[in-house]
Amino acid sequence: SIQKNKKEEKMLSLLKDKIDNADYMKLKKYIDKQKGEFIFIDKKDNLFNFPFVLYIPSIIESNTIIMHGNNMATNEGNIYNIYAAILETSEEVGGFNLTALNQIIYIPVTSNYIHPANNNMHEFFPMQATRNVVFCKDKNNTYYNIFDQVNRQLTYIREYVFENYGVKLNDRIICHGFSSSAKFVLRYATLNAKKVVLLIAGGFGSQAIIPLKVYNDIKLIYPVGVYDVVFDLPSFKSMKQVYFMGENESSSNDTAMNFRHTDENVKNIYVELFGSDIWERFYKIKDIYSKLDIKNAEFIKYEHYGHTYNDEARKYTKELILKFR
Repeated sequence: SIQKNKKEEKMLSLLKDKIDNADYMKLKKYIDKQKGEFIFIDKKDNLFNFPFVLYIPSIIESNTIIMHGNNMATNEGNIYNIYAAILETSEEVGGFNLTALNQIIYIPVTSNYIHPANNNMHEFFPMQATRNVVFCKDKNNTYYNIFDQVNRQLTYIREYVFENYGVKLNDRIICHGFSSSAKFVLRYATLNAKKVVLLIAGGFGSQAIIPLKVYNDIKLIYPVGVYDVVFDLPSFKSMKQVYFMGENESSSNDTAMNFRHTDENVKNIYVELFGSDIWERFYKIKDIYSKLDIKNAEFIKYEHYGHTYNDEARKYTKELILKFR
């Protein structure tokens, strides 16, 4: 109890006087009602170059880490990215109350965009693990080899939790995300399927990665497919995958067609294969998964909802996590 209060005070002191008072009080209220503690882990030399937030429940009911992407991030280095990462565990922001599961939660503190790339034609989105982030060649960039850094952060968490709490965590994790964070976790999980037991991607913009290098004589580059990345099909098939969207999802959330979020090559591949309609792409990708006999993948369309979680999705998310944790 004393240790918990000290650590929470440290987290709050990190943000006090650096964010608006109303936001600070909102965060304090949220942290105060939790039974566990939020811990901020800053970047570590030679391990990882961006920080993350860790939630440790008072009673750890599972040895499986839940990774949730950061969906509300702003520019690189903005203190609000930490604020956003904490609130991502709530139903209000993340769409699902992750802390109620009494599991360890890991949220990478990524940024939204940090600079224009490719001659100002599209931007650099660590929060979505866009193509230019994953293939970044600049070793001095914060997000160079972003998924390798995520894996080192996961190793750090396992060591940290064992040393401080005496709990040995599982090697495979659960990935959960909604909207931008869904794209981050589904892209991580696809390329690291051996490390993931369950993937839940809500509001994913019909951008599940096609597990093929070539389709209809078109090279499926990342993040459309796996032409130019290391990919483990057997592990991918064994990983439980759930992708869902609301039937009223609008084209304004279709980042595959939004030039700010993707590059022209990726957009052109989507258009050539599936057209520019988000639902046409949804059903065609679903059909490809079915023809490839990926039985562990579900594509769900929830009626009467748009770009949001609903009670049915929350119920199924809880069932899945409890089953696979």
